[in-house]
Amino acid sequence: MKTIKFNKTTHFTGRNGYFKCSGLELETLNRGIGQSVIISPVTSKGVCGRCDIEIPRESIPALIKELESFIEKP
Repeated sequence: MKTIKFNKTTHFTGRNGYFKCSGLELETLNRGIGQSVIISPVTSKGVCGRCDIEIPRESIPALIKELESFIEKP
């Protein structure tokens, strides 16, 4: 499991409402259908929020490419 800390507080909508988010937790998951990565928000209290996004391993390069497109380039 890995954790990414944000330099600013953001927010997420979870099962029980709207919460402050201080980072993301990344965890691998192995199932019969293959390996995935689970991304979960970390609350301002440092605990994992009740919200998960499962990303199939083979889709990670496409996700990275799309995320990189949001970075401002000179």
